[in-house]
Amino acid sequence: MAKHILTGVNTEQRSARIIGFAFLIVVVLGLTAWRVMPDDDSADDGIIDVTFVTESVGAGVEKGTEVWRHGVKVGSVSSVERRGDAEYVTVGLAGQDVTGVTDGLSIAYAPANLFGITQISLKSSDGGNPLRDGTTIDLTGSAATRVEDATMSTLLDGLGRITDRVLTPKLAELVDKVARNSKEFTPMMQMLVGVAATVWQTQRMPLSPIIQGFGDGLKGLPPTLTGVLNLLDVVYRQPYLKSPENRKKFDATTGMLANGVIPGVAGMLREIRPYYQDLAMLPPPVLGALARSVGSPAVTERNLREVLDRVSGSFRNSPAGPVLRLALELDVAASPEGQGPGR
Repeated sequence: MAKHILTGVNTEQRSARIIGFAFLIVVVLGLTAWRVMPDDDSADDGIIDVTFVTESVGAGVEKGTEVWRHGVKVGSVSSVERRGDAEYVTVGLAGQDVTGVTDGLSIAYAPANLFGITQISLKSSDGGNPLRDGTTIDLTGSAATRVEDATMSTLLDGLGRITDRVLTPKLAELVDKVARNSKEFTPMMQMLVGVAATVWQTQRMPLSPIIQGFGDGLKGLPPTLTGVLNLLDVVYRQPYLKSPENRKKFDATTGMLANGVIPGVAGMLREIRPYYQDLAMLPPPVLGALARSVGSPAVTERNLREVLDRVSGSFRNSPAGPVLRLALELDVAASPEGQGPGR
């Protein structure tokens, strides 16, 4: 047999064929094992595949969408398929992160961040069987309530429907009336701002007691509003106002007060404004003279107590009620005719 000799190597044709054939067998076995063995290491990593059968899938849910539970990522979506009238969402979950979760869980499609990227949130519930690899959970029919769609598109769609119902021409007209009528409150708001500025400039007390007192004062606001509403209700249900003629009289009286009396009082106050100072100087002298006419509080109290004690001692109780005690002193004198003592 011929020998094929290389420099420094002794090789025969038969041995070369054997080596080549063995190498070919190894390559074929490697390719076969690569094709037959699974292309993932799910079993080694503890990943379990769970399929959710739902009637609809939230917007943005696709392969790679994250799955979260209690704020922790526990897996991702492996596939989303449409089969008939149902959606099959297969997710790969980390077995150690879903310990204690059963097939009685609920899912929610919710935004993962402010950009509206969708994620699937798992919500545990009592009962059911623990999740295992290959578990299929039917969330259709009566179980559809266990699926919550809170994606950004759903929220925006709901907001659009509410806006379409609320933003009507009547609401626009109402807002316009409020805007026009609120101008009437401008003087009152200016007065409140002026009062607040005055209080701020002259405040000497800490702010906490003032706020506490203001809060105590607000406690009476609900009963006051309730009383006002009850008064309006009584007026509205008053039988006297059921008659059109009586309503006309009531409207005329209200109009007279609103257009005549109140403006007249306001005009009178404006006219006497220059004399406020002179009028304010009258009460102090009168009140001072009245105060000087009264003794010291101690003497006044003693005298008043003595008067009340004497008045109280002048009466006694009887079956017919209090009776005044009366004592008369009579001087007996002789009769002018000398016929005996007088009476």
